[in-house]
Amino acid sequence: MGLDGYFVGILAAFFASFSWALAAILYRKFLTGFSDPWIANGLRAAPTFSFLLLLIFALGKFDDFYFSLLNSRILVIVFVATVIAIVVGDTLYMVALRNVGVSIGYPISYMYPVFVALLASFILKEVITLTLIISLVLASLGVWLVSYKPPKQDITLEKRKLVLGVVSAIGTTVCWANAIIIFRISVKVSDPLAVDALKSMFLLFVFLPLLLVKFKEVKVNIDGKAFFILSLGGILGIGVGDWFLYISLMEIGAARATALTTSAPLLSLLLAFLVLKEKVSKRQVLGTILIIMGVILVSMMEVLR
Repeated sequence: MGLDGYFVGILAAFFASFSWALAAILYRKFLTGFSDPWIANGLRAAPTFSFLLLLIFALGKFDDFYFSLLNSRILVIVFVATVIAIVVGDTLYMVALRNVGVSIGYPISYMYPVFVALLASFILKEVITLTLIISLVLASLGVWLVSYKPPKQDITLEKRKLVLGVVSAIGTTVCWANAIIIFRISVKVSDPLAVDALKSMFLLFVFLPLLLVKFKEVKVNIDGKAFFILSLGGILGIGVGDWFLYISLMEIGAARATALTTSAPLLSLLLAFLVLKEKVSKRQVLGTILIIMGVILVSMMEVLR
């Protein structure tokens, strides 16, 4: 792996993080007016898939997409990863955002790099260095500090929401970690943009029956503005953000790419403070510093070797 490819992987991971952070804010704004995470998950599929198809034609990647569409092995791999990551993982993610907010649900969900590093070592045979372990420890500690925000109310209903939100975020972590390993396998044999488009296509097919059944409910409860917010969140999150992640996976491997995406929670924290007016504590500031230190270590790994 040359330095050029390594830096491309680093930049792609940072762009993915920024896209996901913006998407989290948009999801949160949408879910404050409509609380069904299954419908929200499915509604974003069509605009995201449409956007990715336009991007494929604009970048001259249609042949890559067509090849992947005809390859049964790639189709199976991407379908399995899509179900784990998006159908299950992202639905749990939206449940977490709905119940405990961005400043808690998002950082806990982004503990997945730790699980990815373990899986990458055993399944993908990636080399896990001491520097990477130290950076993951720092970033993970930072994520937990950032996510710490005790409940302000003692009402039973609020406690249940807190527990449901945290458990959902942990479930998101496990789903995303396993799916990333599978997506890493897929980008070894297929173009990252083609993989991203296939994922969005599968997501649309999986949720289409639910959307048809719930059509009246959707029509009554979701206006054009809300749909635009959700669509933009989908394009940034599972469209642009995931595309950059797959590029990073291809260039620097699963463990390093996902370690770098720990920068996403601090971006989310900043945006939650500026846009959603969620308060930031001293613990969260300290956690942000630790995350930055961990990200810098991962970024410098190839240079220092």
